[in-house]
Amino acid sequence: MKLTEGDLIAWQTTAILMRDLAPEELELLPDIVETILSAPASIGSVPAAFDFNPDVIQSTAVAIFSVVAACVHYVAPKFFEASIDVGKDTLKGYLSKKLLTNNSDMLIVDIAKIREIIGQVSAERRLSNSTANAIANAVISRFTEKREKRE
Repeated sequence: MKLTEGDLIAWQTTAILMRDLAPEELELLPDIVETILSAPASIGSVPAAFDFNPDVIQSTAVAIFSVVAACVHYVAPKFFEASIDVGKDTLKGYLSKKLLTNNSDMLIVDIAKIREIIGQVSAERRLSNSTANAIANAVISRFTEKREKRE
């Protein structure tokens, strides 16, 4: 899979949120990421690939990821500059432990702007205010933690 560091941060933050918002999907998250990134032809060639409804399985994770990714892109656009190859096992590792990058510039987090972006993107995706607040808190915590670790 080709992902950027920003994608990995967004998926890892999504995993943190999934523990509370949709714990039944958390175990499926690496499969959901792989399914989203797979070309339709390769998915179609897998036996029984369409025996489930991906809209139902992916709805919460994908909706949350899209909001988190938009905010991560605002906070740290350079994390989206270069793609890296990530295998499914590596992705599971990123989702299960904290992803820290020590070689990045210090991030200045504008909390009000993050909440504004998440509120707007969440409203476009018809997510509840409580879900939007949970996403905002996770993203703010994620980047505040990264900054504190480097200081």
